[in-house]
Amino acid sequence: METRIIVISPASSLTPSYVAKVLHKTGLSLTVKETCFGVIIEGNEKDIKKAVEKVRDLNSEEVYIKERGFPVADKRRCRAEHGSRPGFCQLQSEYETMSYLSKSSSEEEEEEEKKEKEGKLDVEDLEKLVKEEAD
Repeated sequence: METRIIVISPASSLTPSYVAKVLHKTGLSLTVKETCFGVIIEGNEKDIKKAVEKVRDLNSEEVYIKERGFPVADKRRCRAEHGSRPGFCQLQSEYETMSYLSKSSSEEEEEEEKKEKEGKLDVEDLEKLVKEEAD
């Protein structure tokens, strides 16, 4: 069994509720727990990989997925058992910085696309040049 935390960027149009519904509709054998920051999923490795792909297809730039060392509702981590939120400060910090990471990665992609387009001629422009040289 594997457990993953799916954290949704605060700047995202996705909601934990929507992601949970999408995962439920896949028909995979998963435990899906909606949280304030995203979703926790648990299942076998094959189903987890499919679920991760599905979530990334929704919006890969605004979703952060990481492994969780404890199963869903584990008494060692569950707030219902002891009230504190061990590990929450780290998760909260990651959640707050996600919008910077997604912004950075989308800016990098735009830069790469711009570089690819630079120096390339449109087919029409190339045909004009060839005709001019032929005349």
